[in-house]
Amino acid sequence: MMVTPIPIPIPMMMIQKEKKKEMMNKKTRSEREEEEKRRNQSTEKEKTMGYIVSIWDSTNPEEMHHSDNHVK
Repeated sequence: MMVTPIPIPIPMMMIQKEKKKEMMNKKTRSEREEEEKRRNQSTEKEKTMGYIVSIWDSTNPEEMHHSDNHVK
């Protein structure tokens, strides 16, 4: 298959990217579906964690916890 520089519609590009990723990861469809399921199960916890972390970050400026970590 020759690679030609003709513009492809975005959906096509997305599909090709996915295929490239699949080939790189050498994962089967079922493995990817399992991963998806796991990701969906953890989203609730992650949402809560992300919320907590964002609050924590907003009350602690970046410089503060950077210098704390490095000085000790």
